[in-house]
Amino acid sequence: MKNPSPQVRVAHLQLLLASLDEAAPAVMGEAGAEVPPLIRERIARGHRLSWLPAEYLVELCRAAEARLGTDALEDWGAGVLKRLLRAPLFRAFYEAALWLERRNPAVLLSYSTQAWPLLYQDCGDLFVEERGERFVRLAHVPVPELLRCETTLRPLLGGINALPRECDQEARIEAEWSPDSPRFVYTVRW
Repeated sequence: MKNPSPQVRVAHLQLLLASLDEAAPAVMGEAGAEVPPLIRERIARGHRLSWLPAEYLVELCRAAEARLGTDALEDWGAGVLKRLLRAPLFRAFYEAALWLERRNPAVLLSYSTQAWPLLYQDCGDLFVEERGERFVRLAHVPVPELLRCETTLRPLLGGINALPRECDQEARIEAEWSPDSPRFVYTVRW
């Protein structure tokens, strides 16, 4: 039996594309900086609640890396997360979590695992492996081979690390990962 193909929610891809275009419009002829027209069209015309192949996510991340540089991928991911938290799909959930939990980064990070399947299908599960007073360790398994690269990892790290900032806490994130391993671990400390 063949493994299901990883997919990403169209609404998330649309946010990524809009953020990329706003952050750094493509320069014509810039190698790898343009999202292929067919992918751009399918994302733009897709129904927000539909799914598209995770290859589209990879293409967006590659274009972001070409336009912004590898070091800026985490900031791009953090910016997309901030937009995502205010999008209709997540806004009420996010505001309730902040209000009910008194801006606790551990709780917000823990809740993020429940939001994961709303954005990613067959991209592995995200769950809390350990939670302490000033840290949360998230495990991501199994990470599909397609997503086991720094280009897709950095925006995700930026998004995860931005959650404590939403609670007015500066944080740092450490990732244990390898392109050969289906298990990634993200530890966020504040």
